[in-house]
Amino acid sequence: MIFDEQPDHDANLLTLLSGDLAFTDSYTEYNAKSKSKSRPDRLDQIVDVPHFSKSHLTVLIQVADWAAFVVNKYLLLTVYECPEAYQGELRKIEAWHKRVGEALVPHTAIDPPSKNGLPGYFKSMRPSGWTAKKWIV
Repeated sequence: MIFDEQPDHDANLLTLLSGDLAFTDSYTEYNAKSKSKSRPDRLDQIVDVPHFSKSHLTVLIQVADWAAFVVNKYLLLTVYECPEAYQGELRKIEAWHKRVGEALVPHTAIDPPSKNGLPGYFKSMRPSGWTAKKWIV
């Protein structure tokens, strides 16, 4: 897990990951009451340590920053009708936006339909009225 360096975000995430991870039980299909030898193990630790880095030092964060720039610029030029900074800018941004769009996962992978377990936990943290379907452009 790689994150752009932000004040206080590292402490919040580390607190979450070092606490009780029972909210992941439905994701891992763990059933505490099951006596079956084939039941999956409970996810009780995150093995890899989250890495916080300045974006100019980490390639993955640079890619995420670039994709965010492209989507933002596309919205400015198309939805908000901002003028092009140079002739052909919109054509170039549209081509890059198309490439970003081809790499997106479907909104159902970001916002699973369940209200229990891990999906329920993530849904409880987001703003009211938020949906991944509306968020993905």
